[in-house]
Amino acid sequence: EMLLKYGAATASAGVQDDHIAVVNSKKEKSSSNCDNPFDDILYGIPISLSKIHRLADLLSVYRQEENFSKVVVHILIDHSSQIDFVKQFFDLAKIQKNQASPLTSFSVFLKLDTGYHRAGISCDERGLELAMEILKSPFLVLKGFYSHCGQSYDVNTPNKREEIASSDVSTMMNFVRQFKKRAKNSDSSFLPSLSCSVGSTPSLFTALPHTFELQNLEIHPGNYTMYDRQQLWTGVCDDVSKVSGRVLSRVIGHYEDRNTILIDAGATALTKETTPQGGYG
Repeated sequence: EMLLKYGAATASAGVQDDHIAVVNSKKEKSSSNCDNPFDDILYGIPISLSKIHRLADLLSVYRQEENFSKVVVHILIDHSSQIDFVKQFFDLAKIQKNQASPLTSFSVFLKLDTGYHRAGISCDERGLELAMEILKSPFLVLKGFYSHCGQSYDVNTPNKREEIASSDVSTMMNFVRQFKKRAKNSDSSFLPSLSCSVGSTPSLFTALPHTFELQNLEIHPGNYTMYDRQQLWTGVCDDVSKVSGRVLSRVIGHYEDRNTILIDAGATALTKETTPQGGYG
């Protein structure tokens, strides 16, 4: 799935000062995005060694082309082993001089767990230590911090959504403040420019007004450009007519006793997950 990024406080569909950015979780889509107007791409799952090689190859190709020479692909890190993966990549490139990548470093977002507990390092001493490891690596450039409050999809009342959105932002900002104190003895000129990327589609619509005043805070909604049945359930989409995504398929079964139909489409044509109200899509 493609998640729009850099909407900042206005959630402006991924566009800010002619800067078009996107988050995606599949390296194949990173490739197709480079062919499109997106010039700032975050590969939205923690990096593995095999994918570092693929992304590096992709960037090497595009940086040789004039129209795509400014494309940037950021990676996510949430474990110290991933720093080792990056070092291994550059060590290998140094040995294979004839095949050496023109890259000298990767831009990184530290993936933080602010409550969803799916991916990301905790916002405590462990997270601070990992952030400092990234800072000290000659092969990594810290761009900012990233969280996804996916738990907001599990509630359907405004109060609960606001509670999750507020916790996501406050946990992130508290962590960043602690990190800046710890990093002040290093070259700290980059600290004011660090991005703090939070949110989800449900939390976007309960974003608290005071969050818009926070420096370098960006809210990354997911499928708010399309909507689906899950967004209907959460309440951020108030009418089925606002769901713009459609799947055309033949009906191959109709079960009146349980009010369901069976269609000739794979489950992933609709969604990877069931919704709280049952069914797919």
